[in-house]
This record gives sequence, C-alpha cells and structure tokens, in this order.
Amino acid sequence: MSAATPLLEPAAEPAGRGRPELSRYAVHLGLVAATLAVLLVGRIHPQWEDVQLGLPLAQSQAAVATVIPRTEEGALPTPEPVATLAPEAMIRRGAIPYTYEPDLPVHEFATHVVEKGETPNGVAELYGIAPSTLLFGNPDLSNEAQRFQIGITLTVLPMDGALHTVVASETLESIAEMYGVEPQVVVGYGDNHLEKWPHRPVPGTQLFIPGGEQQLLVWSYTPNTPRGTVSASSYYDGPIVVAGRGSFVWPTDSWRMTQYYWWAHRAIDIGAPVGTPVYASDGGTVIYAGWSAIGYGNLLALDHGNGFQTYYAHLSSIWVSTGQFVGQGVPIAAVGNTGNSSGPHLHFEIRYMGNLLNPLEYLW
Repeated sequence: MSAATPLLEPAAEPAGRGRPELSRYAVHLGLVAATLAVLLVGRIHPQWEDVQLGLPLAQSQAAVATVIPRTEEGALPTPEPVATLAPEAMIRRGAIPYTYEPDLPVHEFATHVVEKGETPNGVAELYGIAPSTLLFGNPDLSNEAQRFQIGITLTVLPMDGALHTVVASETLESIAEMYGVEPQVVVGYGDNHLEKWPHRPVPGTQLFIPGGEQQLLVWSYTPNTPRGTVSASSYYDGPIVVAGRGSFVWPTDSWRMTQYYWWAHRAIDIGAPVGTPVYASDGGTVIYAGWSAIGYGNLLALDHGNGFQTYYAHLSSIWVSTGQFVGQGVPIAAVGNTGNSSGPHLHFEIRYMGNLLNPLEYLW
C-alpha cells in the first residue's frame, strides 16, 4: 500500500437521523413526562370524569355513572353507585300472558209468580219439569215445599236439575259429587262458562247442575231446636200416653185433595174453608201446639206412643194444649191459611220413628 493513500473515514449519517441510543432515551423521557402530567391533573381535579356507558353524551349524563373520589393519599376507594339508570335506559320486564281469568256464569231463567190456589206440582207441570226441580232451583223453598206461598217469584230451571251457589271452599269435583253427577256434566252446560281449564268455579256465582238432586231434610222439633223456629213454651217433652192404634181416620170433613204425597212433599194437602174442624187422626198426647216459623204456620203435633206421630199445619186456631191427651176423632183445631200457604188447606203428615210416610196408605 502506498504511504500516500489516505485513511478511510466513517461515512456521514444522513440528515435527520440520530443515534439509536438517543431515540430510546427520548421515548422513555416522553413516557415519564406523560405519567407526571396525569398525576398532576389528578391532583388538580379531585374526581374522575363521568364514565361514558356507551351512550350519547346527553343520555350518559342523565344516567349517572359511578363517581370515584380520591383520598388524600391518592388511593382509589371502592366505588359506590350514587344513582340508577334513567327510565329510558332501563330494560323492562314484559307482562306474563298466562294469568287465569275465568268467565262468569250467565243464566237467563224463566220466572213464575205464585197465584192463589197453585201448588208446586201444578207449577212444575206447567213448565214441564219435575216438582223437585222447582224446589232445587229456589233455595227459599223448604225441602218439603213449606215456603210455597202466594206472591213469591220462583226461578224455573230449563230442565230437571238443581241450581247451586258456589262457596269459596268448593271445587268442581266436590260440587258434582254433592249432586250425584259427573264433573263433565256441569262443564258441558254452556251457560256455566266452565270451558276454560282448570274449570275453576267462582265463589258467589250460581251453577246449573243438569240432572242434579239434593238430599231432602225432614224438619222436626226437639228441645234443642234453634230459637226462632218454634216457641219453647209450645213444646212438650213429658210422659207420653200409649194410646195409638196404628190406624188413622181422615183428619177433616173435606175430601178435596190439593196436593198429593211425593218424595219432596211427604204429606197430603186437603183443601177446605177456613174454620173447618180438624180431628185427631189417632189417639195421642199433644207434644206441640203453637206457631212454627219454618212455614207450617200454626202447627199441632200428636205423639201416639207407639212410634207414630201426626202433624197438622196451617191451622187458623188450635183447640188443645201441650201435654193434653186426646182420643181418636176428637176435634183439635180448625183449617186455616197461616204460614207459607197459597190457600186454605190442612197440611197433614204421618211419621213413624222420624220417617215421613204416605198418609194415603194408612188412612181409612
């Protein structure tokens, strides 16, 4: 190599480029400066800005976000919500469309106003239904038709059956069992409006029970009979004279029958003018003589001492007193129209051990 050859010098760096070490130092210094700036801003503004919930600015301000205050040491405490979302930003739960809303029964029954001289049998025959249906459709009538009287308005059911008023503790099954029918019979009558499952009857409404029958109760007085139905002074519970023959004479001078014995009226009614004498059908002791508030009006009852008793109702006057013994065929009272009666007549019953018998099978 020639001594005159010059030494190689390092190539000059292009303009604008610095050393790599200086560039890294500059980045680090920038990060430190940014951190210091954030801390300085935090000191000047003691609260963070509202957190944007991804909503437009107006909604974000209305929907108050969590505000996190700084402590003096600069630590961030656990945030606590200070308000809820505005109504327009909330998600609402929809209505449940499965609430049970039953339809109420709608009935349009015919009615009948009782006129003078009418009987349950006659009214029932007029509308082509059984006499028992006339009673079962009218709770105000007693089970023995004793509340049948002039001027009352009767409900006439469209066919044989019964009308039932639902109480809170009852179900379709219990109601059907009460009347001796299947539940579907009650559901199948359209005006009951029980088609919707679960066929739930509404308390206080009335259901028509096609073909339904009720158990008939026989009223009798005892020393424990509720007050208001009989007069306590009219009842006798002393010794009974055994005098009955077991055979019975016709109890009045009239032979005109206005109502016969049937299973819901277990007696006979004998039409006669007011004041017509009534006779003891058999010898016995007077165990009741007075007013009865259950429809009999003035009532007289004899106990014949052999298991038989006879009842005489709707009397205009009573001629004997309780505890008195009377012989067969003796006048004891007069025909009347008292109590629930549609005309002057004698309501006459024969009972044996509490069971009502057909008087026509025992009278002579």
